[in-house]
Amino acid sequence: MKNPTQLSDSSGALAIANRPPTPMLPSGGQPLAASLFPNPVYPFFPPSPSSHQSPTRRWMSQGEQALSAEVAAYAEEVRSLRQQLAEKEHLAAVGTLAASIVHEIRNPLTTVGMWLDYCQRQNLPEPAQQRLVLAIEDGDRLQRLLDQILLYAKPQTLYRQAVDLNQLVAETLETLQHTPVARNHQLEFWPSRTPATTSADPDKLKQVLINLVTNACEAVSDGDRVHISVSSRGSDRSCLQVHNGGRPIPPDQLAKLTEPFFTTKATGTGLGLAIVQQIIDAHAGSLKLESSATAGTTVTVTLPSQR
Repeated sequence: MKNPTQLSDSSGALAIANRPPTPMLPSGGQPLAASLFPNPVYPFFPPSPSSHQSPTRRWMSQGEQALSAEVAAYAEEVRSLRQQLAEKEHLAAVGTLAASIVHEIRNPLTTVGMWLDYCQRQNLPEPAQQRLVLAIEDGDRLQRLLDQILLYAKPQTLYRQAVDLNQLVAETLETLQHTPVARNHQLEFWPSRTPATTSADPDKLKQVLINLVTNACEAVSDGDRVHISVSSRGSDRSCLQVHNGGRPIPPDQLAKLTEPFFTTKATGTGLGLAIVQQIIDAHAGSLKLESSATAGTTVTVTLPSQR
């Protein structure tokens, strides 16, 4: 309403008048928001020229992506656990079958061994003696193989107690030094300067040490040294290492050494390191094998320290 409004009475005198309305917008037609808010204020997020989505929509998309990644991670973990469970069930079935076969073979093998012992006490001709020696050696090798198969097939039952690794290694090496496999080698022991105690089955750990030292001695020539060391790694881990300077193990073979029945030895059973891996896994430890032409071969066993 640009013009004023006027009202007159019956005599023609001015009764009511009002002023013209005052413009609400500044002169020149500038927008109200531009004059009151010279710098625009946006809720939560500034607009993105490269995105046509609202800030709330973009925030929801990021949340959905994070949730999707988390669900995918859980699904992969479940798949891995199912695969491990299936493998354990398969190994359990194979172990049960292997144990039954071992028991069936050991009985006649015992009878064969008794007959070979009887023949050994007889005055046989030289050709017969040579054949007898070969038969006894093969019988002993078969007996060791059956024992290891049975040991691998049985579940690892641990009788835990506090074990001082320095003391266990020193006592085991004192006995092992006089065995035929280690008699012509120098076993050097470097104990830990700090206590290295773990909760473990001492008989199982002795078995691990004997196996590793035996392998190290077989990998080097007579008179060569085999180093055994114990150390502490922080406050929660203890470490046992066995090192030899023999010929390096190729990487493709190194990765398979803990697989059952894989061996690089002409007379090996392929179960020694597989059993070692089983024992270490039962103790919630880790087994690491390293080999190179310059550093030789080192086997590292890491176990949780007893607090």
